Amino acid sequence: EDCLDDLRRASDGGAVNATIVLGQQLIGSQSSADVQQGRALLLQASEHARSAEAALILAENEPESSAERIFYLRQAANRGHPKAMALLGTTMTSSGMWEAGIKWLKTASNLGDGRASLSL
Repeated sequence: EDCLDDLRRASDGGAVNATIVLGQQLIGSQSSADVQQGRALLLQASEHARSAEAALILAENEPESSAERIFYLRQAANRGHPKAMALLGTTMTSSGMWEAGIKWLKTASNLGDGRASLSL
């Protein structure tokens, strides 16, 4: 609990990494109030700090092939996150969006993401 308090103080002070870690901890909670607070913190980091990592965490907590998952993966991928590019590519190809999916897989592969290389 002390760790969460420290993260809250750092997040309140504007530390983006603390906001992301706190959001990730809360979104994995059993409490729906904590999950909502975690999502809000991650959205804040994604939108205001333009954090690719926060967008990726949001995407990973959405159902497979959902519009929300694709939205957050696209945000993270457009910000240069290779893992997000690979996940976006596989999500798009499994949803029938072959051309766009292959483009993202190739981009991620060119940046050294092994999962993307294996998917091509």
